[in-house]
Amino acid sequence: MTRVQPTVRTVPAFRSDQEAAEFWDANSTTEFEDHWQPVDVEVERPLQRTWLVTVELDEAAFARMQTAAKRLDITADELAKTWLLERLADASGSNAAE
Repeated sequence: MTRVQPTVRTVPAFRSDQEAAEFWDANSTTEFEDHWQPVDVEVERPLQRTWLVTVELDEAAFARMQTAAKRLDITADELAKTWLLERLADASGSNAAE
């Protein structure tokens, strides 16, 4: 009786994130356990919490905000966050805008 050696699969080199995503959608990481190496990871505590705030704007105000953001080469979300943090810093009398 002849023994069949198991086939050793290797993780391919991916040309794009899309290609990698498609591969891992179709394959399990458990099929490649021999390729993984243990890694020490440190997680800093406490983890920073963030909050999402929804602000309702009319079409004209949103268009003005988009125009201003485009001039600064940032997104409207980034501009809104910057403006809010600057206003909060002004209101509290500090330079805590981040």
